[in-house]
Amino acid sequence: AIVTDAMRAAGLPPGRYRIGSVEAIVEEGVAWLPDRSGFAGSIAKMNQMLKVLVKEVGLRLQDAIKLATINPARIIGVDRRKGSLIEGKDADLVVMDAELNVLLTMVEGRVVYRSEELFTQ
Repeated sequence: AIVTDAMRAAGLPPGRYRIGSVEAIVEEGVAWLPDRSGFAGSIAKMNQMLKVLVKEVGLRLQDAIKLATINPARIIGVDRRKGSLIEGKDADLVVMDAELNVLLTMVEGRVVYRSEELFTQ
């Protein structure tokens, strides 16, 4: 299974953020402590983790997707409702383009995110 421990600054534009008791500066895909002495936390999103598995590690896309969906659902015991597209399960769905950029996200059948790119393709 793969997971991401991304902090709330993941996906936000570059800038200065306070996440709980931690102040972070997000620049060029990295969350730094204000004095730049170290990382403030992870901002890696799940689709970025999939890109690494497919493009850098060399896993087949369908195997990488299983690592992000049904495998973690089984591990935490929610695979009767989550982790695959089967009738009767929660309709949680992410639609990505060929570069694994997120175009659409659905949670329990409701659209919660729709990329502007979805309308231009």
